[in-house]
Amino acid sequence: MTSKNPLLRIATIALLAGIALAEVFPYFWIATTSLKDLAGR
Repeated sequence: MTSKNPLLRIATIALLAGIALAEVFPYFWIATTSLKDLAGR
């Protein structure tokens, strides 16, 4: 698989980044909301 297609490479990196972001985002959201909740009290 020696494809020199830069668009395919960019798409693959973007897809992996999107998956990683989707994996991490809920934890980040919970952390920020709980911190705001603690700060609000």
